[in-house]
Amino acid sequence: MEKNKQQTAVEWLEGQIIKFHYWKRNPEFDEDCFDEIELHKSIQKAKEMQKETMIEFGCLITNGSEHEIENAYNEIYGGGNK
Repeated sequence: MEKNKQQTAVEWLEGQIIKFHYWKRNPEFDEDCFDEIELHKSIQKAKEMQKETMIEFGCLITNGSEHEIENAYNEIYGGGNK
């Protein structure tokens, strides 16, 4: 039995890209308008989701504090969303 599987940042972003693709193919369909600006926002959100996941996982594995793990993350990945 599979536990309540969470969606990864990549899986979430995949859905956003598919939404963008549908909008590009049919731009007059305006219900879920998803232009380049929304795609860029989604990419930034996926990066933040990934960072949060890595910090949570790091806390679980090392039993470290969130602050310690975030500092390590920032040291390794440069601290910002590029």
